[in-house]
Amino acid sequence: MISNKDIHLLSHLRTNARQKVTEISKSTGMPATTIYGRIKVHETSGMVKKHVTLVDFNKLGYTTTALIALKVEKEKREQLENYLSAHPNMNSLYRINYGHDFLVEMVFENMSRLQCFLDEAEMKFSVEKPVFFNIVNEIKKEVFMSREKNYITNEIKK
Repeated sequence: MISNKDIHLLSHLRTNARQKVTEISKSTGMPATTIYGRIKVHETSGMVKKHVTLVDFNKLGYTTTALIALKVEKEKREQLENYLSAHPNMNSLYRINYGHDFLVEMVFENMSRLQCFLDEAEMKFSVEKPVFFNIVNEIKKEVFMSREKNYITNEIKK
């Protein structure tokens, strides 16, 4: 079981992973050396997978983001997974259930590129009934455990 102090630390990292250890120390009351050590422990254990930057793809000219659910014959699942994993427009990939095999988040310059991707996937892998949703407006992203909250009692700290 993870401690409340570690949850508090992870919450700070989820809010801003570039925040200085000394700033986190002031906010949490934990010594900076303890924070640094806990971060290293969580990185080594795999709990903290990586530190990333959230990019506004729209501002880079990628105006089309879609979530696509794909289903293929069992024999083609691994091939499709490899194809999706290596695709340059893939942002996130999940193995799912309930009628589909994968949920993939794809980012494209425009709808035409998205349609080309769908056509190619259907042709190469005989995709059955793809279901896709265009993301019209991103409202919130990556906020779980980024707020001051006690995740054991589910109370949000004010």
